[in-house]
Amino acid sequence: VCNMRADRYISCYSIDKIGKHTEKLIKKPDWLKLLPFGYQATSLVLCKNAVITSGGIYNKEDPNDVKGFVNIMSRDKGEIITEHIFPAAVVFNGIAVIDKKICVALEDSSICLLGNNKISNH
Repeated sequence: VCNMRADRYISCYSIDKIGKHTEKLIKKPDWLKLLPFGYQATSLVLCKNAVITSGGIYNKEDPNDVKGFVNIMSRDKGEIITEHIFPAAVVFNGIAVIDKKICVALEDSSICLLGNNKISNH
């Protein structure tokens, strides 16, 4: 089970640490990662062997300088496997995993497809 909180904290719990739906998560996660300053996570997808997060990168000094990101982290340790930066922020819940590819919707109304070492913009 993965958890995203305070826009920058991503954590993952093994299923044996999760209680009933009415119980709070009081046990320590298997891992906890803090995204870099300026990153705001707005999407999270838990895959078989990875955790994918995406969102926006905001520049405190220049509010017009907004980029987007997709991070792929290992599911077991939360280590970043790869990251892709976009010219616009990813919309809220704007990623989907399709046949080992990631479809990304950006705030500038563009859609990108990541996978197979190729990036296509539409």
